[in-house]
Amino acid sequence: MFKTFTAAVLAAVASAANEGNNYANKVMYHLIPDKLHLNLYNARNGDVNELHGELIWTDGAEDFNTKEMGFCVRKTDETTWDCMRTRFSTDTAAWTENPAEAKQFDITDTFSTTDLLGVTRDDTWTTKINAGVSWRAVDSKSSKTCVASTVEATKSTKSTCSNATSHWYRNFITSDGTQDIQLSGATSEEAAVVYKAIGWMSTWSDITFENGTIET
Repeated sequence: MFKTFTAAVLAAVASAANEGNNYANKVMYHLIPDKLHLNLYNARNGDVNELHGELIWTDGAEDFNTKEMGFCVRKTDETTWDCMRTRFSTDTAAWTENPAEAKQFDITDTFSTTDLLGVTRDDTWTTKINAGVSWRAVDSKSSKTCVASTVEATKSTKSTCSNATSHWYRNFITSDGTQDIQLSGATSEEAAVVYKAIGWMSTWSDITFENGTIET
C-alpha cells in the first residue's frame, strides 16, 4: 500500500532539540493497516539534523519466529527507492539465555529501482553504526512483545507478537547521494516535494530467510 507525504512533514526540524523520541514532533503512517506502522521524528545533534523513526510490527497472528519488515521511500518524480530492511527473531526462549536479543533488530540500508520491492543492499550497507552513512539501530529504544506458541526442544518455533518496535535514525544528509535520499526542507520548494512510501512484512520458516511469505 502506497502512502504519500511532503518533505515538510518528513524533514521538519523541531524548534527545540530532542532525542528523537518526543511524541510532540511525531508523525505516524500506517503502511499496512493494523499490521505495520512507521513513526517519524526528528532531532538536532549539534549542527547535524537527524531523522529518527520506529518501524512497528503489530500483526498478532501466530507465525514463524524469523521475521522481516521494511519500507521504501522515493520522490514521486524519481524511480529509485531508498529502503530499510529490518530482520529480527521472536524466539522468546533465546531471550532467556540472552535478554539483549529482545531488543535487537538487524537493519540493512538498501535501495530499489523497481516498484516490485526487489531491494538491493547499498554499496555502504556494512557500515551500520555511522548515521552519516546508513540507518543505525537503537537497541535501547527498541522492544519486542511476543509469546511463544509452539515449543520444540525448548526452542519456540512460532510465536504471536502484539508489538515489535525497531527504533533507528540516520542523518538528513549522508555520504551517499545516489542511493540515499538527502533531506533538507530548507526552502519552500524543497519542503513541498512529495514523497511516496511503501512497506512490507514477511515471515520465514527457517533462519536463512528462505521459504517465506511477503505482504505489502
